[in-house]
Amino acid sequence: GPTETTVGCCISQRYPVKNEGIGAPYANTRVYVLDSQLEPVVQGASGYLYVSGPGVAAGYLNLPEQTKAAFINNPFVAQGDYNGLYDRLYFTGDLVKVDRASQLHYLGRSDAQIKLRGYRIELHEIEQQLLSLECITQVAVTLKKQDKREWLAAFYVSEQVVTHEQFVDLLSDRLPHYMIPSQFIALSELPLTANGKVNHEALPTQDLAQAQFQAPSNKTEQQISDIWQSLLNVERVSTLDNFFQIGGDSISSITLVSKLRKAGFNFAVKDVFTHSTVQAQAKYVLSGHSSTTVLSQQGELVGKFSLL
Repeated sequence: GPTETTVGCCISQRYPVKNEGIGAPYANTRVYVLDSQLEPVVQGASGYLYVSGPGVAAGYLNLPEQTKAAFINNPFVAQGDYNGLYDRLYFTGDLVKVDRASQLHYLGRSDAQIKLRGYRIELHEIEQQLLSLECITQVAVTLKKQDKREWLAAFYVSEQVVTHEQFVDLLSDRLPHYMIPSQFIALSELPLTANGKVNHEALPTQDLAQAQFQAPSNKTEQQISDIWQSLLNVERVSTLDNFFQIGGDSISSITLVSKLRKAGFNFAVKDVFTHSTVQAQAKYVLSGHSSTTVLSQQGELVGKFSLL
């Protein structure tokens, strides 16, 4: 348990049968798994771990703002009951879920923020969306680095096979493009530390280019892939590559739209954000959404007009 709860607050069985979670609270300790509105989450759902009891500290010495943020009044008991032992809740910052046996399972930190291509990303937000999928039982999202490249990798344990494309389709409606992992790696189980937390240092590293390369399967994919390759000056492009994760940005997306239009594909900049892989753009074209002839006129534009 955290130092703020006098080191320990939960106990987990390790012998003779090992419990993979972080266990259940001590007899004189109460734990709550709550959402951002301090409402209890349903069994199996991820939430923020709060701790209450005689072991909870009074606060941080000479740090009133941090104390105010982390130690709050307990809304689940009447103040003063039980001699005031449960009057306060400590916000641990941990994300957990409760299984059917009422055992807590650690999922990650809620304050795990990283910066990728100028965007600040809370990794737990991605993990929460992945855990909302029924087939996913465990997940850890981390920032991977190799040479000069950086990308998001999602490691997961699932009861069924989920393809890269399915993950992207599922997350596209829930997260902005820059928060969608470039890799989705299935594991039989996540590596854990001695206290039951995910051991991020033990998560494997797979070369991004080798792990997910998929060659174009039709003429349209090949055309779009060639345009990407020329624009981004890369050696090869996988149909699963995300435009914004292999060097593209909002400025180059305008140039991409121009080149796609010259090739006969009617794209707008917003379509690049919505369909950010070669495969997705090819499907968009083949579904008929991009078949309108584009008429262009060079010269001064006067009056009101929409953006690209």
